[in-house]
Amino acid sequence: MEACFSDEELKQASNNYDARLVIVHNELYWKWYKGSLDSRLVSIRKFEGGVHITEGQELSNYVINDQVISAKMSTHNNVLKLIGCCLETRPPILVNEFAANQIQGSRGSQQHQPLAWASRLKIAREIAHVISYLCTAFSRPIIQRDRYAEYLLRST
Repeated sequence: MEACFSDEELKQASNNYDARLVIVHNELYWKWYKGSLDSRLVSIRKFEGGVHITEGQELSNYVINDQVISAKMSTHNNVLKLIGCCLETRPPILVNEFAANQIQGSRGSQQHQPLAWASRLKIAREIAHVISYLCTAFSRPIIQRDRYAEYLLRST
């Protein structure tokens, strides 16, 4: 992780967490905002509450655990790098590199041409490699149970 950002810096970077800059909204935990810090595009992960997470120690443990796992996963080429965080907020806000070619899923309204089979196979192979990495590279396997995993995996 490179840097610690202030709450004010992240508000400015995301235009005060403008809803139009939401990239991914995980209904249970995080909203990802597109932002710009020092002319660098970033993804700002802000905790937006959750059904299964409560205030206090449980929430702190969840966010700290997520931060540690994100930092560990950042060593893989096909996983977004954790570049910093804001420790002024409770819970901390995480800042990842921005993936310009992210997969939009059903939210995108643009019509796209189907990918060529060679591209599909390359993406499938790289996703399989990341999943294998997450299951074998650490003393405890990382099992991704929520939807923001599709954002963490860079599209190629």
